[in-house]
Amino acid sequence: MKTTIAALIGTTALIATLSHGMQENAGAARAQADNPGDFILISGDFECRISQGAVREKIARLDLDSTCAGSASPAAQVAMIEQNDDGTIDLLGRDGTAVVRFAAAEGDTHISYEPQSPLIRLVAVD
Repeated sequence: MKTTIAALIGTTALIATLSHGMQENAGAARAQADNPGDFILISGDFECRISQGAVREKIARLDLDSTCAGSASPAAQVAMIEQNDDGTIDLLGRDGTAVVRFAAAEGDTHISYEPQSPLIRLVAVD
């Protein structure tokens, strides 16, 4: 009986360990599947959707919906997106310089810190 209980405890521990590893791998696969990703760019009453294209060395081309292309759009000069290791996100112009820089906020939201005005939110879309 003690041998059976010990074997059962060992099997349960092994299953828990394997399950945890599989969940971590699933999360990594989900993160890779989420790239490219879509975001909603929000500034005041303005809102538009941007889509991240293929990633190359942490920088991806952006596809903007028609509402993003207007001159009043904070994304009008944006061509690429860079997701940095520290959790910040930069929207880059065609020349590769940062046009808007975002810091991580709550959940899947990033808030602009450069420029400081107007405040721009970048929200990841599932």
